[in-house]
Amino acid sequence: MSTRIRWSAAVAVLSIVGSLAACGGGTSNSAVLVRVGKNVITKSMLDHVIALQIDEHNGPFSQHPGPSHEELVRLGLDSLISFEWVTGEAVDLGLGATDQEVRKQFEQRKAATFRNDAEFRQYLATSGKTVEDELSRVKSSLATERILQAVNAKVGPITQAQVVRYYDEHKSQFAVPERRDIEAIRTWTKAAITNAEREVRSGVSFASVAKRVSIDRPYNAKGGLMVGLVRGQEEKGFDEAIFAAKPNVLTGPLYLRKRYYVFEVKKITPGRQESLAQVEATIRQQLPVELQRQALGEFIQAWRRKWIAKTDCSPGYVVQKCRQFRPDKRTVPEEPYSLR
Repeated sequence: MSTRIRWSAAVAVLSIVGSLAACGGGTSNSAVLVRVGKNVITKSMLDHVIALQIDEHNGPFSQHPGPSHEELVRLGLDSLISFEWVTGEAVDLGLGATDQEVRKQFEQRKAATFRNDAEFRQYLATSGKTVEDELSRVKSSLATERILQAVNAKVGPITQAQVVRYYDEHKSQFAVPERRDIEAIRTWTKAAITNAEREVRSGVSFASVAKRVSIDRPYNAKGGLMVGLVRGQEEKGFDEAIFAAKPNVLTGPLYLRKRYYVFEVKKITPGRQESLAQVEATIRQQLPVELQRQALGEFIQAWRRKWIAKTDCSPGYVVQKCRQFRPDKRTVPEEPYSLR
């Protein structure tokens, strides 16, 4: 099953999350700010994440002031809570990664990124991160990937009935509109368009007059030829005139929005409705993505409701993911394809 629906935003935001096991030495020495189910987020954990964010924003190439302390607190809590939500959901679905799996994936990524252990240690020293931070990032990434795979797997093989239903519900997408080729001259003045019309009617070729008179670049260089026009492509009055005109009949002069027109329809290609047989292959490519997107959106909404109900935040540390968040009439943020 395709995995083109990505949760890169979720993985990216979790990249700054420190390990919950290494951010301050246990809850007995740090105030609990948030409880997510049975797990806790402490002040020392938040301080660690904020420190990483400050280092990131104050890098050697930074030219702008970073977020305020209040914004750093919000972003830090949001990241720590997201970590708990993602890894907790993976466990609930029976998809949680073991410590051995996390360590193995970590070692593979480290080997692919750094030439040797000394280079990795230098990265840790300059970034302020720890091995535990990197393990946590791998853990959240594995959880994200496995949840996505499980959601996509529920879509299943595409049936013929689904293809037919999709075609019936989206017929307009498979309609090929009528197209018209025209020759047109557009001028700023009535005198210019009148002289142009007179020349064309007297037998001078439309193309030669258009090249000399028309202001409609680049079409004047092509003798005023405009190919494959569909309804709505030109300005309203001109568009209506084009699709009302008879072929091979010089039409105009028209005065529209301070400009003058004469034109002639040279070719009409009728519109048509493509049959199911003609578009079935296209539908079979599109439908899995559509169904995965729908399944993911439904999952995200249920996932957020479930974990908001499990997230209790202390006063002064309430963010949108907290059960205590107000206003009372909360709506799910319009980010249906993000674990953020």
